[in-house]
Amino acid sequence: MKIKTESSTKKKTDLLCGFVLENSNKVLGLGKFDAKTSSAINQSLKDMQGKFGKLNIIPVPGKKHAQRMLLAGLGRKENLTKDTIRLVSGKIAQKARELKLEEFS
Repeated sequence: MKIKTESSTKKKTDLLCGFVLENSNKVLGLGKFDAKTSSAINQSLKDMQGKFGKLNIIPVPGKKHAQRMLLAGLGRKENLTKDTIRLVSGKIAQKARELKLEEFS
């Protein structure tokens, strides 16, 4: 498996992933987006509330670099560990396999 980091707003991908802490209104790992996309992200944040292991997929409106966005809940900030990130990343990989995606970022 290859792992690399790139600018999330410029990467062309089937699925763009970001992390959310519980009761936070910020997505970690993603840059800024246009008003339509930001509105969809904000609604998803309200729905999921960053609960541990919760995944939300958002279609990205218009012709963007990513077709969909996945927000993954990390749980409470004080409970955040390397294992938390590993477990949630595993859930993201499982979801990407379910969706039969060849690439996700």
